[in-house]
Amino acid sequence: MKDFSTKDFATHSSLRPVAAPSTIIRPSRTHQELHKELLLTHRKGLGLRSKPELLKVLERRRCQQENKELQGHEKTPLEQELQKRLQRKEQQKLEDAKEIKENDYE
Repeated sequence: MKDFSTKDFATHSSLRPVAAPSTIIRPSRTHQELHKELLLTHRKGLGLRSKPELLKVLERRRCQQENKELQGHEKTPLEQELQKRLQRKEQQKLEDAKEIKENDYE
């Protein structure tokens, strides 16, 4: 096996050191402005208290959709029966309360 000297390494093309890129890629002006704005809002603490505009819009749309579904929602037979039972129970409680009051006065 042959011993390699430093001279042999320098001449071999696959072993040559690669120079680091001399130019640094700089972000665009708009990117710099956005970054600066984010830093300012972070320092002020405004970003933590308020939601981004997109989240606000999506939340508003979801609420509107839920309201439309609730307004146009017809009750199923099960829901109707449960509602009737609830009304009967409430009516029974009112009648029982009236009877108790009448018995107390007598």
